[in-house]
Amino acid sequence: DTLNLDTVSINIVYDVPAGDYDTGFKNPNVAEGKVIGAASIDWSNLSNITDDDDSYASSSLPTGKYSDILVAKNFGFSFPDGALIDHVKVDIMREASQSNTNDFVLAISKDSCANLSDNNKQTPGDWPNTFDNYVFSDPNWGITGLSASDIANGDFAVCLVAINNNASTSLAKVDYVSVEVGYTVGPVAPSLSATFAGANTIHLSWTYGGDPSSVDSFYLEGSTDGTNFSQVKNNISKTDTSYDDNTANGVDTTYYYRLYAVLDGTNGPASNIA
Repeated sequence: DTLNLDTVSINIVYDVPAGDYDTGFKNPNVAEGKVIGAASIDWSNLSNITDDDDSYASSSLPTGKYSDILVAKNFGFSFPDGALIDHVKVDIMREASQSNTNDFVLAISKDSCANLSDNNKQTPGDWPNTFDNYVFSDPNWGITGLSASDIANGDFAVCLVAINNNASTSLAKVDYVSVEVGYTVGPVAPSLSATFAGANTIHLSWTYGGDPSSVDSFYLEGSTDGTNFSQVKNNISKTDTSYDDNTANGVDTTYYYRLYAVLDGTNGPASNIA
């Protein structure tokens, strides 16, 4: 008999160890223009900014005018559980035909450049008259609570507006936009359950889905109202998966618990409340 084998597929699942990482520079999958006022000037050939290939998007700017927002987004980032953002680097290859052509807006955005007021990082100096790149790095670009999930979202974007302060019309060109994200892998939230074990005892058990290197110990808190928590036990061994709280001796009292993985003295995100 003959056995014919068509396809073999292998699915590998692994945890990313704790540590510092970066994504390498990635180009956007989507480029679009967004009008920011009746006088803003549009960009042509927008899709050219998605690759470093010597083709470019351009905007012909009369004196004193600024461009539409050049929106580069959908970079295709993905991050492991527990990733915490350290920095975001933006690399832009651009030129302008006239001096005194400058950044008017340089920002990143969680919402396709809809809100830019708090994170404009425009750089001083003229755009060069021959293609040259500049790299701008900032921890969060003024965005409070910038998370890995924000950056992995397809609406995460780089937002660029050029302005011409020259007495002659300036042709602003952008060859590519790319982004690198630096991140640290830390603790993830444990999954916690609680059961009554009798004799004033609550049995807590948990699973931890992060890499073993992302936790030094566990920290357990308890509450009788589900809002105000205090320590029940700290420095629980990283190899433990359960703990019995023998202090649950209140009559007609409901007890609530939550658990943290601790790495380098810092709590990770809280578990579910059990």
